[in-house]
Amino acid sequence: MRSSEGRETASNNFLKTSAHGCGLMALTGIIAGLLCTCSSLSPDVGGPVPAPAPARVSVEGRSLPASTTTAAGPADRVAGIEDKDDRIRKARSELARHQAEPALAIFTSVLTTDPENIPALNGLGVALDMLGRHDEAQDAYRQVLAIAPADMIAGNNLGLSLTLAGRYADAMTVLRPIALGESASPRARQNLVIAMALSGDRDGAAKLARVDLREEDVRLNLEMLSAMRR
Repeated sequence: MRSSEGRETASNNFLKTSAHGCGLMALTGIIAGLLCTCSSLSPDVGGPVPAPAPARVSVEGRSLPASTTTAAGPADRVAGIEDKDDRIRKARSELARHQAEPALAIFTSVLTTDPENIPALNGLGVALDMLGRHDEAQDAYRQVLAIAPADMIAGNNLGLSLTLAGRYADAMTVLRPIALGESASPRARQNLVIAMALSGDRDGAAKLARVDLREEDVRLNLEMLSAMRR
């Protein structure tokens, strides 16, 4: 929704809290909430959940995470979900409930038989990012981009993952073409704003943020991001 001035109202403000008490965990939660497993740049996942790191397995020459759970763990949740699309929907549902580990197990099960499944690779990356395994998440997004170079979801997720890893210059390199293109969405622009602000380019971030947000929202967002800078 936009105001009479053409800017998004506060309901679309991407940081809906004050700068008080900010830190790395808050930043991780915000950015993880922007990662996307669907077909648009609308978020469908929440913040990170601490969990044990899964093991790695080789799938047709690829190294992919594997579930390391017991009989009572996420592997049980895969049982009975036979259809691939149903399994992906189930995994997305787990992510929406902040359950990254069971989602990881389901996405991995899909990739075992379909290693180039783009929704599963994107979802795998989101689950890994939520678990703090950013290098592996970036590998998953890059696999998508190797298959479909124009996939904006994977590009967006890769940029956000690089931001989470503190690699702001690399993040901006990835996010700029998505955020500044003719078909760029407000969400894509604000993702770039986050990387710019965290890199220290407050003026540039403010200028871009004003394309979509009201001045007060721009100020609050940049104050919060400044407090989160490493």
